[in-house]
Amino acid sequence: FFSWIRRIMTHQQRGNDGDAPPLSPNRKVPKYLMLGGDVGGSNARFKLYQYLHEGEIELRRGVMPPGDVVFEKWYRNSDFEGKQFVDIVKQFFADLNAIEDPNVPTAQAKDVQVACLAVAGPVSHNTVTFSNRDWVLDGHQIAQETGIHKVCMVNDFVALGYGLLTLCLKTECITLNNVEPQDEAPMACVGPGTGLGECFLTHDSFDGYMCFESEGGHAEYAPRTDKDIQMLGFMKDKFAAKCSSPNRRVSVERIVSGPGIANVYEFLETQHPEKVDPEFHDKFVAAAHDKKPQLVAENAASCELCDEAMNVFAGAFGSEAGVAGLKWMPFGGLFLTGGL
Repeated sequence: FFSWIRRIMTHQQRGNDGDAPPLSPNRKVPKYLMLGGDVGGSNARFKLYQYLHEGEIELRRGVMPPGDVVFEKWYRNSDFEGKQFVDIVKQFFADLNAIEDPNVPTAQAKDVQVACLAVAGPVSHNTVTFSNRDWVLDGHQIAQETGIHKVCMVNDFVALGYGLLTLCLKTECITLNNVEPQDEAPMACVGPGTGLGECFLTHDSFDGYMCFESEGGHAEYAPRTDKDIQMLGFMKDKFAAKCSSPNRRVSVERIVSGPGIANVYEFLETQHPEKVDPEFHDKFVAAAHDKKPQLVAENAASCELCDEAMNVFAGAFGSEAGVAGLKWMPFGGLFLTGGL
């Protein structure tokens, strides 16, 4: 994320995109304001940063870039049904300016020099069509409608991949396999949320690490056990209407994601009706779509099928992480993350 911010700010300082607009003279606004956004299928998270130094932002491995968080807040997308994404951005600044704290600077969207939005889907020409939501976002249009000087869209896992470079491995990671990463070797990341995100990074002597997006979460699901094969058949039938292929392909994120947990639980209910907890079943059926995975996870200790669903999910997640290791040979580090 900060790598993209660095590039955009550098272009502005050199005049490649014209001079940045002057800040509002009657407002207590720091020299540079940068808006970072993580816009997924379920939630939109924003952080407003202030950057008080001149010159290019330099990234160093394992060190957070300079800058301070002025304000942050997250929103549930379902609370903005029937509205546009820019309405969430406008709400963010309304919430910021409603705070009565002299230490928090007031600001409007037009005071922001650059925004970088990490979005859940492939980005083309600064535009994204969401994989898991009926949204099409255009960075240039968002800039025009909000007044932000420049809006840059990046794939959410591209942003996450660059974020890996700032991690302190000792304090910010839980080590699963204690092997020293190789310098300048490829890196990769796999993480389930509303969908399944993946990315990989390679190194060259000129630009350092470059991160590349991947839609690997939409690759074919590969069953490993007899029960997995039965589950594949269940998924083929469930999602038949959404697949134009006569073979009714099933992608791995149908299992390895938040909604995937709910899909797995539904399958297990059909396989083991004698184990269904009637009280939990009623709660599960009545729950909103984005709440079902949470219900399954929270009841894993008391509900046998919930526990089995979480085990199936975890096994498939581990399998996909292994596939990522085979595809990208990430001897610089294979990271597991996600926003479940």
